[in-house]
Amino acid sequence: MIILKGVNKRFGEKRLFENLDFHVSPGTVNCLIGPSGCGKTSILNLMSGLLPPDSGEVISSGRISYAFQETRLLPWETVRDNAMYAMSPRLNRMERLERTGELLNQLELSEASQLRPGEISGGMARRVSLARALLAPHDILLMDEPLSSLDPYLRSGIVESLRPMLQGKSVVLVTHDYVTATALSDRVFYLSRPPVHITEVKKNDIEGTLEEINSE
Repeated sequence: MIILKGVNKRFGEKRLFENLDFHVSPGTVNCLIGPSGCGKTSILNLMSGLLPPDSGEVISSGRISYAFQETRLLPWETVRDNAMYAMSPRLNRMERLERTGELLNQLELSEASQLRPGEISGGMARRVSLARALLAPHDILLMDEPLSSLDPYLRSGIVESLRPMLQGKSVVLVTHDYVTATALSDRVFYLSRPPVHITEVKKNDIEGTLEEINSE
């Protein structure tokens, strides 16, 4: 569970959030959509504790794992070892290798497992970052544009693999992609331009809302 209660945040003279309230119910996948610069990543950073509010409360229960928009991979480690980096030390090495191998296969990364970040594409690096977040112990998963830079065919396949993995988890996802938003999310929320207001979008209205956002 995550609750933002009366959150205020400024960047210089810009009022980003003003008395903002938002609630993530346990066991639901929540998608945030909105125009560039409206504060979607900032909300994830507030939830993760990386960005403190100027005032108000951010309440979370449980461990948080975060798939950043910037991949933040270790350049000297392989794809496999980057994905394994945050796994629980309670697992022995064979268990870590087995779980990592299964997930890399589901994310179409098996053939790149021994490559290093400088040898793979941006889209592959995003998937490695996603694998690392999924493998880390967590109760809440934050994902910032995890499937951008992928062609539509590959994105569709990854979404199908992710759907059962996310079922029953508490997730907040930022995306501009219609397929990702509709296939993975239980609820979709639109963020207005600052100062941000959050409104829930009905499933039937998601495609039109995203088309309007992406045309701006």
